Amino acid sequence: MRRPPSITQWAENALRERIARGLLAPGTRINEAALAQELGISRGPLRESLRRLETEGLVEYVPHRGCVVRSYSRDSLWEVATLRSLLERYAADLALTRARSQLLAELRRQLGVMEAGARQGDWKAVIQGDFAFHEAMMRAAGHHLLLRHWLIIAEPIFQFISLQPQSSLDLRALAEGHAPLLDALESGRHVQEAVDRHIMDALDHILRRLPQPTPSS
Repeated sequence: MRRPPSITQWAENALRERIARGLLAPGTRINEAALAQELGISRGPLRESLRRLETEGLVEYVPHRGCVVRSYSRDSLWEVATLRSLLERYAADLALTRARSQLLAELRRQLGVMEAGARQGDWKAVIQGDFAFHEAMMRAAGHHLLLRHWLIIAEPIFQFISLQPQSSLDLRALAEGHAPLLDALESGRHVQEAVDRHIMDALDHILRRLPQPTPSS
């Protein structure tokens, strides 16, 4: 028999669902008193669940505002993408040296998951496959500190992508964009360039679908 979740775990799941459904939009300030009353729990478990979500990058504490649902500016998305490129280029070299055949088999499998998801319009499958594709490469590198730092920046970004309106995601482009990267990894040629191009193309795909910033008066 499955053990029922703790109040904190239940609150964490409830908050994550509200964020995923857009009921708590990026930038929204979380009113702890009102939310605790809505959920029917005390503020202690709620605060603990918010701290857990903060470690995942879904919320953040802002001075003079309190806890807010995290949002990403264009500049911060660019910073994450360039750092990801640096980490993944290094990981690719390590992974191809350590576990080439196992890695390539897993990457082909995840590409198949994404392509099938795109054909079926299953955006969750595409995004989860996208994350699993890159995570497999990072884990195959066998560098635990490198993986830990990659997860810190990558998990919130993939969460951010998953929260975008489904109509704004070109699932076919997201899936097919991994094929040239896989080709480079299989051939062992121009791997560094392929990793960087893939990540920066993905960044461009996201930025073109974000609302344009309002010019300041």
